[in-house]
Amino acid sequence: MSFKSFIKVSSDGTSWTSYTGGGSTGTMNLTYGNGAWYHSYNGSSIKKSTNNGQTWSNITGISYANYGIGYGNGKLIVADWRGVINISNNDGISWKTRFSYSFSQGGNYLYDVVWGSDKFIVVGNKGMIISSTDGDRWDLNDSGVGKTLYGVTYGNENFIAVGASGVIT
Repeated sequence: MSFKSFIKVSSDGTSWTSYTGGGSTGTMNLTYGNGAWYHSYNGSSIKKSTNNGQTWSNITGISYANYGIGYGNGKLIVADWRGVINISNNDGISWKTRFSYSFSQGGNYLYDVVWGSDKFIVVGNKGMIISSTDGDRWDLNDSGVGKTLYGVTYGNENFIAVGASGVIT
């Protein structure tokens, strides 16, 4: 099965316009920060748009399939299938690896990133939850579940993570 990357844009949530996302495979996640949209796709790069998704340019320096992407406190965070978290302090111009984790039985996938309540949260395989207040130092947190967490969001002063087999933490 092959997925083509596409983007739908709406200013009112009712009428939608389609644009090509620029990737050869499906878009995984999307974030906004510092006047630009960023999307990761299941290929090996990050794309950036400064005109509300009409056109996308490549961000270099990331060379693995990236799933999670988030923006907060002036930092762009990317999480990938190897269990690696990369950070850019300059909107994707340069990158530094800030976290790397290997599960003893494989499956290092990190799927989503969110910024809220002055911290980043990253979720992934086997109930992995990783947090950071500055993007440089990361802490492993026990979710209490062994199932994969695919998504995380922040709102109403709460983080909510969702995952496999109906898991919500």
